[in-house]
Amino acid sequence: MRWMTRARTPFLAGAVVLLCAAIVLIARTRADDWGNLTRYRQANRTVTGAQVVFMGDSITDYWPADGRLFKNNPGYVGRGIAAQVTGQMLRRFEPDVLTLRPRAVVILGGINDLAGVAGEVTNEVIQRNIASMSELAAASNIEVVLASVLPISAYHQAGHTADPETQRLMERIRAI
Repeated sequence: MRWMTRARTPFLAGAVVLLCAAIVLIARTRADDWGNLTRYRQANRTVTGAQVVFMGDSITDYWPADGRLFKNNPGYVGRGIAAQVTGQMLRRFEPDVLTLRPRAVVILGGINDLAGVAGEVTNEVIQRNIASMSELAAASNIEVVLASVLPISAYHQAGHTADPETQRLMERIRAI
């Protein structure tokens, strides 16, 4: 029995080393892909006839799954990623929007920035990120539609308004 333990030791040690290497590789890949460029890489290669690309966070991420908006509009392409901030959206704007050459892009983002999902971000930075996406689209002859920051809690209830920080962000987005 003792010979079995000795024989397995190199095998187990090798397996542990491979497992650790795989974990490090996965973590490094995620850290290196801050904008999540790999999310739509394969799908982008097969897109033809894009009319409108919906770029954003979780809200636009879930629109295609709902089906109602996209079902009868084959030229609509969803490119939302849950929990993304505008800096990440800007990072992936070229591969997920510009390379698809749509007629228009709908940009919806900013609420995750305000929530601090990727750290503290000022309204000025959010505005600059959205403005940069708008400028990139315009330079590529893509019409830009900027969406309002959508409510994330009880804003729909009577007498409830958006908090002052969200209101200031909306004013900045309107100014773009």
